[in-house]
Amino acid sequence: LCGSCQVFQMHQQPASQPVLVINTWPFVNATRAAFAALSRTGSALDAVEAGCLQAEADQSLESVSYGHHPDEAGNVTFDAMLMNGVTMEVGAVAAMPDILEAVSVARAVMERTGHTMLVGDRAADFAVEMGFKRRSLNTDRSAADWRQWRSGNCQPNFRRNVQPPADHSCGPYRPASSRDSNPGNRRLGHDTIGMVAMDAGGGLAVGTTTNGAAHRVPGRVGDTAVVGAGGYAKAGVGAAVGTGDGDILMRYLLAFAAVSEMSLGASPEAACRAALASVRPPPSGFHGALAAVDADGNVGGACIGFDSFQISVMRPGMPEPSLLPVPCSPGRPARL
Repeated sequence: LCGSCQVFQMHQQPASQPVLVINTWPFVNATRAAFAALSRTGSALDAVEAGCLQAEADQSLESVSYGHHPDEAGNVTFDAMLMNGVTMEVGAVAAMPDILEAVSVARAVMERTGHTMLVGDRAADFAVEMGFKRRSLNTDRSAADWRQWRSGNCQPNFRRNVQPPADHSCGPYRPASSRDSNPGNRRLGHDTIGMVAMDAGGGLAVGTTTNGAAHRVPGRVGDTAVVGAGGYAKAGVGAAVGTGDGDILMRYLLAFAAVSEMSLGASPEAACRAALASVRPPPSGFHGALAAVDADGNVGGACIGFDSFQISVMRPGMPEPSLLPVPCSPGRPARL
């Protein structure tokens, strides 16, 4: 993904102005796009929107872009969220079909309505009203992935406590008479993108976008679109974004928790570690990570359950994004 990128070893912000972009994972093209927008407009919100837009269109990012991760019915949808850490305004869309620029629709929700989130087909209808064009997010690749999943008895899946048993069938399902009745096989990890930008005035913004967990139940909404879970920003304090098992992450509002820790004086790394320590992993295990920036532009993160995790960072004077490696703890249900 980034043969020319240097490995970032410093957690501390240099003495220059705190202008930077970070994002989860080595999705460096998104980092570049965000930093270019920040340099051009000086707006942290413009930056995270531009970076997320790049990721939504980048077919190499299977866990983010269109044409990947169909749901049980074979359809690709988007979740996205933007937050302005100065005004505390938020816009989000969830389970939205047929609109490629999901993060820009989230911005329209924030700036063109009094709401925080729109969902499903009605979110797509709103997008069309705002001038966006409908186009299928499905591709030949997503259709082939879905057919292969169906031919493998719909494994893995997210069903449990249903009949017929979810571990070897595709339904249609009905409630089982007993709990924990043949849950579907567990799914693989999900690596979505969360971005933070800081502008020269200390303004902070976060942006998140994802195509959701593969083979999810139609209508599912994960942490990405949920303020405080997928991301949170507060100017003068800091911002954080998350990635991983969104169905677990959103139960703990980990991005909000990390920012709250920074408000009490914790470093970004310590704040992320403290937030993740609150998670009680389920028996099947847990994978999740946080990346954070404090008000001084210092960067840190923490990780549980992944084999590895990196934060992509770009500041003034850097010809290319730098990669901050973050050590990962085991994600099994032992105490951390």
